[in-house]
Amino acid sequence: MNKRLYISKRMTGFAGRLDYYLLESKYEDIKNGISTYVYGVEIEKITMDGYNVEYIQRRKITDITPNKNKAVEFISLLAENDAMPVSLFDIAEDFISDGFFESSENEKISA
Repeated sequence: MNKRLYISKRMTGFAGRLDYYLLESKYEDIKNGISTYVYGVEIEKITMDGYNVEYIQRRKITDITPNKNKAVEFISLLAENDAMPVSLFDIAEDFISDGFFESSENEKISA
């Protein structure tokens, strides 16, 4: 799995930052002759305490979509709204149920 930092934000209100990552892994189904890349997201909240000890809270969802553009758009929306790691699963569930990650007809034809 490849992990690439996409957006890093310093946050007002707490001494730390939020990092948003794009995850990429290869999916292979030899039996059905399918080989493609799938994408996911990870959010890290990094804070320091009064003794300069770093704390990292992270959540990730792998293999959320085979569409890289949709994954990047999702990361951008997460960062724009300052989404925290603790809320990632709930937000992703809402987007999945709304059909955000579903392929359009044009993408299905060209695949």
